[in-house]
Amino acid sequence: MTSQLHTLANGFRIVTEAMPGLKSASVGVWVGAGGRHETSRQNGIAHFLEHMAFKGTKRRSALQIAEEIEDVGGYINAYTSRETTAYYARCLSADVALALDVIADIVLNPVFNAADIETERHVILQEIGQALDTPDDIIFDWLHEVSYPDQPFGRTILGPADRVAAFRRKDFERFVAEHYGPDQMILSAAGGIDHDAVVAAAEAIFGGLRRLPAAAGPGPVQRR
Repeated sequence: MTSQLHTLANGFRIVTEAMPGLKSASVGVWVGAGGRHETSRQNGIAHFLEHMAFKGTKRRSALQIAEEIEDVGGYINAYTSRETTAYYARCLSADVALALDVIADIVLNPVFNAADIETERHVILQEIGQALDTPDDIIFDWLHEVSYPDQPFGRTILGPADRVAAFRRKDFERFVAEHYGPDQMILSAAGGIDHDAVVAAAEAIFGGLRRLPAAAGPGPVQRR
């Protein structure tokens, strides 16, 4: 097995690992926008944005997003960390193009419907409450807070309840405009895939994206 890396003209990167003999594959887009890239007023928005990606796009409803993958026996999900937000799917080799199309759609075309924002706001507020009641969850947030005080790396990924309660559509759009540029994304595919086919699909979907203006990074982590 040999990994292959290709970078588009706009900085979008594609890395693949073809595994001959496999009939299934994993494909996903990793965005360099996690908790440490938020300002204090944005704390929690990267995770909230991940939720909103599945609530509907300009081309698909939330039901269509789920059904298109599940109808072919696939699985789609996402997660947010302090470093990245990842959107990924597992599917049969024959459905890699479909999986990539759905993932690209939720990453590039979320609609941020006001009613859906309110629905997901309550879901995330419940997540925050559950985390506060789960010792083996909250202990790591406290560890980061103490180890990296007064800096993004020390804040929680879910964010504080008061910030989550205040986010509006314009806040999501601003975060995307600041952090979802092509040179901040990596498409990764592994399993029963064809490198050239994945690159061609990525070129068609992501090749026209413009690089975002250079912005100040999160800065070095300062340990106490």
